[in-house]
Order: sequence, then C-alpha cells, then structure tokens
Amino acid sequence: MNSILWILISIFVLYLMITCSRKLKEYLRINIHKIRFPKDKGRHQWTFIQDSENHICSFCFKQIDGIFSGLICEICGISAHAMCSRSHSVKCKKVHSQHLQEDNGHQWIHTLLPLESICSYCKTYCVDYYNSRGFQCLWCQRIAHKVCKEGKENKCDYGVFKNLIIRPSFITYTAGNRIKELKNKVGNLFKIKKKIRRSNSSILTETWAFKVPENLIPVIVCVNRKSGGQIGSRILSLFYKNLNPVQVIDLINEGLEPLDKFIFGLKKYVILVAGGDGSVASVCTYLYDKISAFSGLYVPPIAILPLGVGNDLSIVLGWGKGYEENDPCSVLKEIEKNSTPSILDTWNVKISKEGKNSLNRKVITRESRIMYNYMGFGVDAKVS
Repeated sequence: MNSILWILISIFVLYLMITCSRKLKEYLRINIHKIRFPKDKGRHQWTFIQDSENHICSFCFKQIDGIFSGLICEICGISAHAMCSRSHSVKCKKVHSQHLQEDNGHQWIHTLLPLESICSYCKTYCVDYYNSRGFQCLWCQRIAHKVCKEGKENKCDYGVFKNLIIRPSFITYTAGNRIKELKNKVGNLFKIKKKIRRSNSSILTETWAFKVPENLIPVIVCVNRKSGGQIGSRILSLFYKNLNPVQVIDLINEGLEPLDKFIFGLKKYVILVAGGDGSVASVCTYLYDKISAFSGLYVPPIAILPLGVGNDLSIVLGWGKGYEENDPCSVLKEIEKNSTPSILDTWNVKISKEGKNSLNRKVITRESRIMYNYMGFGVDAKVS
C-alpha cells in the first residue's frame, strides 16, 4: 500500500513540475518578446535554446540545465540564463557608429571557447583543464588570452570577410526627435508609444548614412528562415555572426523593406538570397519595382544559397541544387572570388480575367506579374 501511495505522489509531483515549467516558459517567452529590440540598436536578440547541446551562461559561467531551457542570442551566439540575460555586462555587436570613419577596433567578448582554440598572438592553446574561458572578437573571430590582447594594438581587420562587411565605422544612424517633442506633452516613453499607436503615426524618422570605400563591395544577405526544413534559422545566425547584423535581413520577420536603405544608400553591392526560387523571385521583383520607379539606381547582381525544394534557378545559374550541410558562409568566398554576373530573362506576364460584379455586369480584371527563369503549365507547374 505504501509503495502505491509513493508512486501516486511521484506522478503528481512530476505533473506539477511539467505544468509549472510550461507556464514559466510561456511567461518568459512573453517577457522576452516584450524586451526584443531591433537589431539596428546593437542589443542582444534572445531566443530559447532549441538544441540538446550543453550550454554555459556567458554572464555567470554556470551550466544551463534543469527543467527550464536557457536563452541564446541570434546575433553574437552567446548563451545565458533567463535571469542573467537582463544584465548588460556583455554587449552585443555594435552595428553603427556616431561618426563616419570612426575606428572601432576589436570588440572582444569574454566567453567559453572550443577545446582546441588557439590564441592568435602567442599560438598556444587558450583552453585547458582548469580554464575554458577566453576572449574572442565578434568581427574578425580571433581568439586571444587576456594578457595577449592587452599588449597588442586594438585595430581589427575584420577577418576573412573584410571586403564584404559593412563596418560600423561606415554607418551612421540617426532617428528623428519626435519622441522628444511628444515627451514634453505626454510625460513618459510608454505613454508616448501608446498615444502614437492610437493615432496610427510612426514614432521615429530613421536616417541612414553609408560611406563605403570604392574598393569594397559589401554583400546584403536575405534569408528565409523557414526554408530548408527550418534550417534557415541556423543559417541566419551564422550570417549574423560573420557579417554586420544590419546587412542580414530576415525575410519572415522583417520583410523586404530593410532593403530600401541599401538600394538608396549604397553605390555598389551584391545581394545573396538564402531560400528557394520563390524567395529569389520576391527579392528580384522588389528590386525591379524600386529600380523602375527611381532612375539612376544601381542594379546589383544576385547570388543564391539554395534552401528550397526544386531550386531550378539556382541550378541554372551554377549555385547548386541544394544545401549540402557544409558551412553556408563558404558561399561568401565564392561571391568574392569565383562568381561572374550573367543576364537573367525577365517575363512580364499579363493576365486578364472575365467575371461579373454585384450588378451582374461583365467585368474584365487585369493584372501583371513578373516571372523569372521559365513559365510552366499543367503538371510541370504544379510540381515546381
């Protein structure tokens, strides 16, 4: 009898633990959603850890385990407990500067390193049995001991992708002072946002200024995080880590509007689309509409990292038939060294439909669609 009672108590306690964990996780998800900021602000973008690997908090350096999962920043890749993530002792990537051509230098982060990490200065191992922490630059990805980095010049060369990165010293970002004007009338920022939301007017007027040297051709990456069997989220984080987060666009959460600042602000650039044929077509159509509406704009070449099902356009242009689980950033090296522009046919398909309106009168509706690569009918179109 006692054994049965203890089994029932154990089951009841387990049920309570699972229920509480779900409620707390939902509570944390709501609060994390509230404190998420645009990546243009250079703040951590926290999301729940989804993999089963061991993670160490970059703030308290304790293992993240137990019933509740930890958090990971999509931008810089550090992990943290939910409570530790509220601290500001570890900064995320700085995406812009106060003044153009301002030298930012290395942006070191004190974090846990892989076992075989070697210091870039003394060429010895940074990790041993007693200490697995070290310093890594968020831009050039160099690893160093604390003593080694303090004795060297703080100038960063931005690593292997230095010719493709829009450095923070090349960007200035300013916002309008409408909040300051309304603050005197309303009293605090929360009420200001609430009042502006009711009046359906924007809060800020953003101004972006770019001054990129002519010998550099930056790459703008557009990623569909739902492509490739949901592998797009991991690829998105890898591009965040190796490039300036501003030049990486999440098509699902941000749309195509962030492209505007590059279309009108850069004289020369390349676009990389990580997704299927539909993602490539949507980016091409958006560019076509902007370039057609405004004369004198630069027409950028477009590269493809195929993550879709068919990937016919990627095959035709020589980017491969699909993602092969290798380093997705290897395509950046191909863009810089081994790629050449080619002309792509554009089809402007006009469709007319006959129908009747509410008054039973004959009405003809016409629409125009931009298509690329080819146009298919029947079974071929359904499969594609």
